[in-house]
Amino acid sequence: MMPISGMLMSCADGHGLSIFGLELLAINPDEWNSRKVIPLSKSLASLGNTLHGLGGKIIIFSITLHIIGALFKTPFYR
Repeated sequence: MMPISGMLMSCADGHGLSIFGLELLAINPDEWNSRKVIPLSKSLASLGNTLHGLGGKIIIFSITLHIIGALFKTPFYR
């Protein structure tokens, strides 16, 4: 989920996509300001950002729960 939502966020926001140096989707630069890019779809970029943030929180929660479970289980099974 994290790689796909990250790619969706990056591509839809106009930053392009390259994997191992191979450019799969070109950057969409602004003609008037070379430091900015033009988003392809703001709604898809927002969706990707939301999914990416939610996925990160789920991963952190899962790891924390796993550590707590391991620490709780250790004293009882010795």
